[in-house]
Amino acid sequence: MNTRFRTSLSALVVAGALAVPLAGVAAAEGDAPPTEAPAGARFDEAKARCLAAIDERLATLADLEGKVTSHEHVTDAHRAALLAEVTAASAGLSDLRPQIEAAADAATLRELCPKIVFDYRVYVLEVPTVHLTLGADKADFVVGRLTDASTLLADAIAAAQAAGKDVGDAPALLADLDAKVAQADDLAAPVADAVIPLVPADWNGGVAEPIVEGARNDLVQARDLLRGAIANARQIVEILGTA
Repeated sequence: MNTRFRTSLSALVVAGALAVPLAGVAAAEGDAPPTEAPAGARFDEAKARCLAAIDERLATLADLEGKVTSHEHVTDAHRAALLAEVTAASAGLSDLRPQIEAAADAATLRELCPKIVFDYRVYVLEVPTVHLTLGADKADFVVGRLTDASTLLADAIAAAQAAGKDVGDAPALLADLDAKVAQADDLAAPVADAVIPLVPADWNGGVAEPIVEGARNDLVQARDLLRGAIANARQIVEILGTA
């Protein structure tokens, strides 16, 4: 096996340690802010809980912004769309905070506090949207690397066969690799466009949840297929190395 082939495949295997970022995709919304706000000390406690709920979400959104900004494989279009969503949510919650802080009665809290959850849906919608989009873009990167590797592998198999060497199951493994990559691409490619346009009203109306769950399932399947394709590539390299 020539040096160029070994080097290219080594780079592929290192890059192919696919870990699609799905953490937090199934995160729960958590305790909703109180909708009942009694007077006195309990009123102050209810207000404090609402303010804490905003602060927690602002911290989560700041973390998401950092992940989007620093992600190695996110496309420019997806980065811009995600950052716009995160920025808008942060601005909205930041504007809501002083309104709650200034609330002087239970009725005002009952009006304002539910907005923290229902108007923004940070945990059940924004978090998975970011993670799924970043995961889909990473999957797209790995699809490209495996496609390039497939060409190298095909050339190496052909060269070994032309030299009269026994390549064993390498052709079948390559065919399976290509099939897995194609399936993974079909599953992962639509994910970002499916989840990015979703808004809190879609979740509140029951539209977004099945879309998010379907996108998550598709991306998990794509990840598993790409891991299988990487395993195929490694087996082919081993076969050709001993041929």
